[in-house]
Amino acid sequence: MFEVLVFAASVTAPIFVWIAVGLALRKLGVLSEYWVSRFSQFVFYVSLPLLMFFSVVRKPIAEVFSLPLTLCCFMATIVVFALGRAYSRKVLEPEEATVFQQAALRGNLGIVGIALCLNAYGPESLAQVSVLMASVTIFYNLLCVFIFVEGLNAGRLSIFQLVKSILANPLISAILLALPVALVGVQVPESLLTSVDLFVAVSLPLALIAIGGSLSFRAVKQDVVVLIKASLLKLIVAPAVGVFAAILLGLEGMALGIVFLLLSSPTATASFVMARAYGANSKLAANAVVVSTLLSLLTISAGVVFLSLMKWM
Repeated sequence: MFEVLVFAASVTAPIFVWIAVGLALRKLGVLSEYWVSRFSQFVFYVSLPLLMFFSVVRKPIAEVFSLPLTLCCFMATIVVFALGRAYSRKVLEPEEATVFQQAALRGNLGIVGIALCLNAYGPESLAQVSVLMASVTIFYNLLCVFIFVEGLNAGRLSIFQLVKSILANPLISAILLALPVALVGVQVPESLLTSVDLFVAVSLPLALIAIGGSLSFRAVKQDVVVLIKASLLKLIVAPAVGVFAAILLGLEGMALGIVFLLLSSPTATASFVMARAYGANSKLAANAVVVSTLLSLLTISAGVVFLSLMKWM
């Protein structure tokens, strides 16, 4: 039992320590909104794309792409999408219903998800995680554009709009650029890979600090019930469905762990950006990030302990 608790702490504690550092620095006035924004942009547009690119080119695509893992994540996302849509359209106005649906299904894979997998399984998991993350993120974008366009009657859903939304994500662009390099089999010098790993090792904590620095609790009270329901779908239902599907498909160990850790990641900060762009309730979207991030400390830790005790992870 003690070993299981130590493993769970090694997976989750570093993530939330950095987030807590960011929150503390913001409260103390050391970390301003300007630097939070700069950190976030640097990691999102430079550091993580580099990580994605070099993670994919490390190994042949055939070795790292897993159809069962992809199916598990897609199945969990579809179930949460259906549940969130059925609930929110009955009790919420369109501006809130669309935000609720997105918050329930769109996870922070690029920062929290990757960091969790790195802590649990080390750099050897990165290639598989990167390819899986690309597939799931594209699926997230497809669903979220549909949610806002259909839910807010923002116009007809166009292929151009979907493609633009997907390609605007630098993480997906980096992976798409890496695919032909990986398929050709270009050998990247080990010294370059080591340098990139060191660069990312320094910059990933910056992303987590930026998440902590961006958390605000001022307006959470008035929407707390809605926010908790969205968080429960994101943090409990999604990973539970994914793990159940993984067990049915015979997955275990690192494969099952990756499914759980990615699906249990809190709501992505990008959901706020998309909500604001479509004219939905962006304040509710920001609060969904806050609540799901805080609750994920408990849900991810409990999930890691349970899966480790069952010897599934």
